[in-house]
Amino acid sequence: MTTKSKLDQLTDELAKLVGNEDLDDEMLREASEGLLPSLSDALHEAGYGVTYYKIWSNEHKGWWRPSHRGYTPNRMEAGAYSETEARQIVEGANIGLKDVPNEAMVEIVADEDEKI
Repeated sequence: MTTKSKLDQLTDELAKLVGNEDLDDEMLREASEGLLPSLSDALHEAGYGVTYYKIWSNEHKGWWRPSHRGYTPNRMEAGAYSETEARQIVEGANIGLKDVPNEAMVEIVADEDEKI
């Protein structure tokens, strides 16, 4: 599948979600969470500078799940956070630490074999 066709498919799926009047705001947010990282990857492949991060917790030995909802050892189940949000999380979690940070942000690379 070409990058353009991926973008077309993902934007069509997102448009259907946004246009679905049966979804309240919370349901729309949860439904779109799965599409947004894939859309970000496709935009990145197309040359747009959209970057998302996964966050690893040394303290909990796992990846942050989407929407700050716990941790998972499975990278595929990790949430995708914007750079601003990831920095806020990491900086807040690491205040006052000198040796090993509690949290670390890891850039999601468009050509990763793993899909989020």
